[in-house]
Amino acid sequence: MKIISKIYKMLLQCPQVPPEIGGILGGKDCVIEKMIIDRGKKSYVGIRYVPDVIFINKCIAEWEDLQIEFYGMFHTHLSRWETLSNRDKEYIGCIMNAMPDQVESLYFPLVFPQDKVKFFKAVKSNNKICISEEKIEII
Repeated sequence: MKIISKIYKMLLQCPQVPPEIGGILGGKDCVIEKMIIDRGKKSYVGIRYVPDVIFINKCIAEWEDLQIEFYGMFHTHLSRWETLSNRDKEYIGCIMNAMPDQVESLYFPLVFPQDKVKFFKAVKSNNKICISEEKIEII
């Protein structure tokens, strides 16, 4: 997977945590070239990103009309939390299981504002979800 430089820089410019925010990534021909930020729903914890599923699904439907493929979801983290939490992994499993059969993989990057983005790829195979860190090419 590749990501255009403009989108990568926009991810890095996400607001500092707390609170966490997130959004969706899309593009064409295995190149991430679109993103939409979702401020999410207010979490009872006050720091955690809880996606606004209605908003996100509306955006994905609009992208479909424009032939923009949905490539995954991102959210911000504090730098001391370098990897996906167990709750993140559970949510990724829910998303992957809700996807149509033709969607075999999605990306779930963690954004550390003003610092870096770590990409994780979830792959659905034989009713199992495997999540691994993935290198992405910035173009």
